[in-house]
Amino acid sequence: MAVGRTVLGGFVTLVSMLVLTLFSIGFASAYLPPAWFWWTGLPASLLPFLAMAAAGLFLLHALLRHSRWVAVHAVIVVLFISRAGWPAPMQADANTATNADTLTVMSFNYTPQEPRPEHAPALRGALGHLASTYAPDLIATQSTRVFQRRGGIALINELDTLATVGYQAKPDAGFAPRFDTRVPLFSRLQGPVQQEPIVLEAQQDTDRHITRAELSWRGRDIVVYNVHLRSFERGYALDLLEAGRYRDALRELVAVYRRDVLRRVHEVRELRRRLERETKPTLLIGDLNASPFNWEYRHVRGALRDAPARLGGNWRFTWHTRMPLARIDHVLTSTHWEALSMHVDATTISDHFPLIVTLRLREDA
Repeated sequence: MAVGRTVLGGFVTLVSMLVLTLFSIGFASAYLPPAWFWWTGLPASLLPFLAMAAAGLFLLHALLRHSRWVAVHAVIVVLFISRAGWPAPMQADANTATNADTLTVMSFNYTPQEPRPEHAPALRGALGHLASTYAPDLIATQSTRVFQRRGGIALINELDTLATVGYQAKPDAGFAPRFDTRVPLFSRLQGPVQQEPIVLEAQQDTDRHITRAELSWRGRDIVVYNVHLRSFERGYALDLLEAGRYRDALRELVAVYRRDVLRRVHEVRELRRRLERETKPTLLIGDLNASPFNWEYRHVRGALRDAPARLGGNWRFTWHTRMPLARIDHVLTSTHWEALSMHVDATTISDHFPLIVTLRLREDA
């Protein structure tokens, strides 16, 4: 019995050391220079799970009477709550969304899980249901495409469904004569919406640009950014694995991960410079490919506020729908705005869950 208790205690201690190490790296990641500490982003994204593991280990060490480890895991849980805030029930008040003084926005990285043509009717039905259920004033989609063609607007990936329920993506005439974006903004507000695709210098391609939109709401000019920052690509790692070249596959994964993280860091820095020049009420909506515990999020957060986080949203994950791991979809606001409610819808038509947030302008804005 004593031997079994000793073995169990040793195993639990080893697991605790691993959790403590990963949590320390992840917690510090947001404050470390990414040029040197690019590799800390993964444990940072896993902080919620590391904190939950620490809570479980807290109980095990309490049963084993390991007072020092009990204190260590208590500190881990307290540190995480100090960063993430207390969990709160999601709010989705349909009446709030229809009030004249509120603005409801949806961020949705729409990458269909089943993109084959025979699934198009079901996808259209699901998109229409989303729009009807939450009635957002603005829908910011990522991983889609809207472009101008022969005087009209072409909508890719079942987005024509949104047009049938009152949403428009067409920019103001003359503002963008060759309008083409993978991050379009759909609006059901009255008045023109000026959308301008912007390719960040760090992005080096046109598939990862942002869209900056100007529109009028309740007599105020507001600015909306729809953003999809660089994600992690696998490169040739799978081909190398299939060829049995495991060491080369690992090198390829590490090299590509480092490259993509540093490119995203440059994107974030340029994006923040743009945000700091804005003087009107501003919203940033979209997929940052960074959780609230990553350096990239903290850098953008320095210019804006996180609306879902103020409502307990750090405990709500938006990716991946098959195994939710992190909230990488965000609604960030300038100080002009006040967050009223947020909801993460459970639809699984994409690998991201839609994020819906209701806002209003502050009285002193």
